[in-house]
Amino acid sequence: MKHIPLQRKWWPFYLACGFAVLLQATSLPITWPSITARLSGLPASLSWRDIVLVHAVTIAVGVAQCLYALFHMLPEISTEGIWRRYFVSATYIRWQDVINVSAFTLGQGNYFIDIRTPSKKIRVIPGFYKNPQNLISTIVEHVPKQALKWPVM
Repeated sequence: MKHIPLQRKWWPFYLACGFAVLLQATSLPITWPSITARLSGLPASLSWRDIVLVHAVTIAVGVAQCLYALFHMLPEISTEGIWRRYFVSATYIRWQDVINVSAFTLGQGNYFIDIRTPSKKIRVIPGFYKNPQNLISTIVEHVPKQALKWPVM
């Protein structure tokens, strides 16, 4: 099995993580007055439990957002199939098992490609790659021709 290297654009991952940091930063002005009041021994509108809960939720959402972006950016492609990691599992699809490859537009020239077998699906976003045409030609080259459901670009 030969790995096919495809160069990725990392700015979508950095953008997702930047939004996660921004989300955490926006929760601080909400909780900061209560934190300072509680530390001074004054009554506050939020309890310690509420303060911790707000920050725990924003951190969890931010981490999930970064991981989701990362997982969408890291499918591994080889001459035998495509493999993608998820939070606690992974999906592997052999090219010969593919029954449907469809492209769907996201608007403004952005699109994603669904690679399906009877029981599995992997979504690939060509915009995450420095040369999306290499990704598309790799998919077209390896999947069965009857599985292609879009005009080859």
